[in-house]
Amino acid sequence: AKAMSFYKAGARLDPKAETPCTGLGTLLARQGKIGEAESWFARALKNKPNAESPHMNLGVMLNQQHNLQALKGN
Repeated sequence: AKAMSFYKAGARLDPKAETPCTGLGTLLARQGKIGEAESWFARALKNKPNAESPHMNLGVMLNQQHNLQALKGN
């Protein structure tokens, strides 16, 4: 809860910062809130298109989603 508040405050203070957006995306992905996480990763990439961290975290999240769907037979 503290980390989420910290990243939200950072995103409010500097809406163009990549780090808080990536942090929020990562936390939300861990909570299974994929749509929200994807939005924050997209925002991070809009703010800093060449940033490695949002690309990597988005890829990991999407890969995990794909693997879960494959395990469920979808």
